[in-house]
Amino acid sequence: MEDVRRRKMSLVDKDNGKVKVTNKYLDIPDYQILVVGSESSSDCVLYHIQVVGTQQSMTIKKRFREVREFHEHFVALLNLGIEPPPRHFLSFNQDANFIEKRKKEMNVYFHKLTKFPTLVLDDRFLQFFQIRELETEEMLRNREIKELKKVLIRNEKANKALSAQKDTSKQRRTTGDIGVTQRTIRTKSETGRMYQGQPGHLNVPGWGM
Repeated sequence: MEDVRRRKMSLVDKDNGKVKVTNKYLDIPDYQILVVGSESSSDCVLYHIQVVGTQQSMTIKKRFREVREFHEHFVALLNLGIEPPPRHFLSFNQDANFIEKRKKEMNVYFHKLTKFPTLVLDDRFLQFFQIRELETEEMLRNREIKELKKVLIRNEKANKALSAQKDTSKQRRTTGDIGVTQRTIRTKSETGRMYQGQPGHLNVPGWGM
């Protein structure tokens, strides 16, 4: 089973100047993102980021600069009020205390990100943290089955609606045929009475009754 949170989202739509708000419940994957280590080279520090998905976890490596660019080019544009990890005057510092401080700042930032459904459902978020790679074949099959069930349900509803339309149309045609038959009988009856008693009139059974 996937570890998910059921969240209520308000969808705002404007139509002809009127604002329409629709509440919708979504299943949001409960991702956990945590800086668990780091490694230094001559020109940069790579932070080891553990990404815990719905069924398994993996560790990716990112530079602090990549995290800042991710925020500036994506998160900041959504105006969610999330502040990025702060820059420091010494952008490249391999001091152990400095690195530990930065890890904590990044963890606070990542924790805030995972609380916003708008973010965790976006392909750019999934791509940056390589979450797509966490999805096992079993999960993909489960999702395919869910999507197939949705399609089958939609088709079943469409078939029922079409069948109901056909039944209604058939009932209307049957009612119309009965009405035509009744009018024909009345016409024959009236015609028979009109000619009854006239010379040359033949008494035809069923006419003039």
